[in-house]
Amino acid sequence: MLSIKKDMKIYYALGTFLILTLIVFIFTMAFMGTTINASPKELPVAIVIQDEGTTIPGKGEINLSKQIKKDLLKTEIAPLKWHVVNTKEKAIERMNNKKFYAALILPKDFTNNIVSIQNLKASDKAKAEIIINQGMNYSASTLAANAIDKILIKINSQMEEAVYQNLSKSNQSLTALQIKNLRNPIYVQKQIINKVSSNSANGNSPVLFTQTVWFTSFVASMLLFLMLRREFEKVYSFKRIFVQITAGCVSCLIIATTILVIGKYVLDINFPSTNETFLFLIFATLVFFLLQNAILNWFGLVGAPILLLLFFFSVPVLSIAPEFLSSNVHTLLYSWTPFRFAMEGFNNTFFYHSYSIKTYESTLAYVGIVSLIFILIRPTISLLLPNSKKLNQESDAIISSQ
Repeated sequence: MLSIKKDMKIYYALGTFLILTLIVFIFTMAFMGTTINASPKELPVAIVIQDEGTTIPGKGEINLSKQIKKDLLKTEIAPLKWHVVNTKEKAIERMNNKKFYAALILPKDFTNNIVSIQNLKASDKAKAEIIINQGMNYSASTLAANAIDKILIKINSQMEEAVYQNLSKSNQSLTALQIKNLRNPIYVQKQIINKVSSNSANGNSPVLFTQTVWFTSFVASMLLFLMLRREFEKVYSFKRIFVQITAGCVSCLIIATTILVIGKYVLDINFPSTNETFLFLIFATLVFFLLQNAILNWFGLVGAPILLLLFFFSVPVLSIAPEFLSSNVHTLLYSWTPFRFAMEGFNNTFFYHSYSIKTYESTLAYVGIVSLIFILIRPTISLLLPNSKKLNQESDAIISSQ
């Protein structure tokens, strides 16, 4: 008898260590496994050549911008991927649609100004413009802009060297203005669009709002599920579903209102459009509530750890630009997780408030509709399959016994 008790203690200790190891493994993979090897690659940026070129006597037409474009496109420059766009307006439009992190604009007088500097006739430097799409992702857009800036510094150095070589062949006296223009002949001008405002956690406020909405709706879902489970004695009826959905809508309204009030009046978060943010808060909270309750209704308390694992694995990748993620993480997690679509929706309300968020709304709407359908057919399954109640009780017992 003592031997059996001793063996049971050993098995219990081994089981405890195995469970602990499994928990550590899961959380390590959730918090670090998806992002530990994240590195930027192929950040999409635009290049717009408006340069009309110029004509040099004895040499014909010349267009330095076309040569720059050719060199950039044929050379792999980490971590950028260049896309040629015809006009500056088109580039900005596509950046507003989150296609590019930044853009390089070479204006129509770019070559003419460089040639004028070489001939000591320029009154101003040649200009190049970098447009930074800050709201798309603060870190990625800054990285892309810095990479373009380094490229222009190199081009500037090459241009300056070429000018000095040409001047060295002729003994010309230079004025102070000419010397100033010859040094760094390209003036780089930067413009920020969809700017990340202050009190936005460096652009991470959409991620924080998504986390808060999910977790608060999860708490509401669990409390409501346990209350209804006790009230209706684990029986799924249409009355239970009606109470569940009605109470859920009220809970979502309370959650959205509370988050907005705290964010605006306590944390002083800048909302470009308070009404738009509030509506999306309600919408995202309701979709998350429906998804959580669909899983809880079908899997019982077993659904709770499923929802928590989804949360812990999804959250780390939200603040990282998709180009930083490995292909496996992007395909197996980022491409489908509902957190991503909610985060993108919040991102639009904060930084792209004048542009449509229909893409993300429609995706979340599909998730909500499918979840609602599964919630509504649950009582039907209970009526058609008498053993479904027993199966659900057994799944709950598994959790309760642990």
